[in-house]
Amino acid sequence: MNSDIKISVIIPTYNRARVLEKCIESLCSSQGVSKASYEIIVVDNASTDDTKERVGRVQRIHDSIDIFYKYEPVAGLLSARHSGAKTARGEILTFIDDDVTVDPLWLKSIRDTFEEIKECGILGGRSLPVYEIEPPKWLDTLWTVKDNIRMCGQLSLIDMGEDTIEISPLYVWGLNFSIKKELFLKLGGFNPDNIPSKLQRFQGDGESGLSYKAIEQNVKAYYNPAVLVHHHIPAQRLTKEYMYSRMFYQGVCDSYSKLRKYRQFSDLEERKAKRVSTKESASSEDALKDVMHNGYLDGYIFHQEEVKNDPKLFAWVIKEDYMDYDYNLFMESI
Repeated sequence: MNSDIKISVIIPTYNRARVLEKCIESLCSSQGVSKASYEIIVVDNASTDDTKERVGRVQRIHDSIDIFYKYEPVAGLLSARHSGAKTARGEILTFIDDDVTVDPLWLKSIRDTFEEIKECGILGGRSLPVYEIEPPKWLDTLWTVKDNIRMCGQLSLIDMGEDTIEISPLYVWGLNFSIKKELFLKLGGFNPDNIPSKLQRFQGDGESGLSYKAIEQNVKAYYNPAVLVHHHIPAQRLTKEYMYSRMFYQGVCDSYSKLRKYRQFSDLEERKAKRVSTKESASSEDALKDVMHNGYLDGYIFHQEEVKNDPKLFAWVIKEDYMDYDYNLFMESI
């Protein structure tokens, strides 16, 4: 076992064994750092596919690299992230999604940035798409360009140019998120994220919640374009149905964030009245806009009503931190 681990790469995963294997393989390629300087922690969030077997295969092939498999039965990205963080031995925690592959010098770029910029607490980088199919023309309307930032939040894609620059922590997204472990623990970790649909009421704002706390404490965040991941975008995500569900999720997240900040509920009847009817004759772009508008409102209203009708759920929303992340035990205890 290595004793000089500096970076712990944490990969939460659920039923995506094939893309996960590619993700791990990319981490095992030449990364410009010694094999003793990092570890890979795969947190299996109760998968039912062959995730464990595939991780085992990569472990046998790359037995000189510390690759750990950890089973986490509590559903949701929050539990998987925190389970990995508690296992990690590194000074730097690097969280990535299981559907990315990393650039050949990704780890070196992370290490160098933290070594060269001592004040850096949180680090992000580019996330560029690898489309499974030719993307529809309407996807162009989802990209925003502002102040040298080009991004598509619905697909977690971001490019902030060719220079290493200081940025808001809110521009460091969960598929490519590095943070000093000491700081991660000080900030209380992440907020709930990617909850299974049957438990959607427990959804929170994920890494954004940590970033809000980082901003309050004047934590410095940076972007390095060489900290590059390639995000696999399956055909299913290039549909209006997916965009509705993605915006429903965003509505829930924003409801959660506002409830934590203001401790009061919005005018739900007014928001319900803002829903629109999607016209069959509308252009593809207009129809998409309406679908996403309604998805966001539906998610926001759903979460507000769920919390308003359940004092225990409200206590969950305003919880100081979620390092004890088992929402079932929490709800039973109050």
